[in-house]
Amino acid sequence: MHSVGPGWDRATLAKTFATPETAMHWLGSVDYATFKDNLAWLNGGLQGLPPDERGFEEHMGSAILTRPSPAGDGKDVMYMAPHPRSYDTLLSEAHLAAAEMPDPVEAGKLLSTVVVETQPFSDAHKRLARRIYGLATHGYDGSREADEAAKASDAAQNPATAIHFGRLHDRLSGVYVQTIAPQFIREGQKSVRGYIDLPADAPVPAGLTPDVAMVAGYYLREPHFGPGLALAWIYATGRPLERYQDEQGAIRLQAVYDELTPESFGGLVALDRGIKEGYVTAIINGFARHTGPLRFASELTQDCWPPATPMPSAPPEV
Repeated sequence: MHSVGPGWDRATLAKTFATPETAMHWLGSVDYATFKDNLAWLNGGLQGLPPDERGFEEHMGSAILTRPSPAGDGKDVMYMAPHPRSYDTLLSEAHLAAAEMPDPVEAGKLLSTVVVETQPFSDAHKRLARRIYGLATHGYDGSREADEAAKASDAAQNPATAIHFGRLHDRLSGVYVQTIAPQFIREGQKSVRGYIDLPADAPVPAGLTPDVAMVAGYYLREPHFGPGLALAWIYATGRPLERYQDEQGAIRLQAVYDELTPESFGGLVALDRGIKEGYVTAIINGFARHTGPLRFASELTQDCWPPATPMPSAPPEV
């Protein structure tokens, strides 16, 4: 098996990834261990890490990602990535599914999305996703011009190569949670009509340390996932849904937050990890097999991707 690591010169890279078709041939010819090593190597190159520091991020909890709200309301949009223990399962599923796809562009979308939503490294996930998508749509001709064009794209967010990551996440996560949420509503319960955000200055619930309360707040403030997670927690703990709803039927996330205990917080975290792993699996099945809650993933995210027109592309620094 070949490896995109030390010893791969520019000519070999250009031959292997000359076109989207040759890149797909490489993807289908390597096993998961090789794919994983190369993914880590390429990500480390983008970060400027030395070879012995390139690999999956072994943090104990989910990566916490923040970005400004698209609504311009001053709030941070948060996303708690799947637990590191799920990295190999999710990425091996993505590798296998992408290698079997007939369209390199769709395979590039799948792998780019899974990298960003799984967050297996310490940094540079979006840069890595852009390079994966570039190889899937344009290949790599080995020229210095291709290298410079790719670096300029990373630095300047060139509209011609930009992936709208925020929109991509909002579309997929919103549809996924809307699709799975009904399974957490028992027969005869009042229907759920929206939710009321957890305030930024919510007081620490009795029995939780400030650190644990802060993490719980992160989970419940996640757009799309926060309300879905609250609903799953209410269902899993056997509590009556009406206790957490206002007169219109909206879930009050503050009411859920107030009732968390150290024991039920552990359950909340476990539920979130299950939901997130199911979410990434749904992304894989949606792009590759057009099945499951996100079976329309390609159509749903069509305007999130740059046009697949011929232009220079380059792999990360190696």
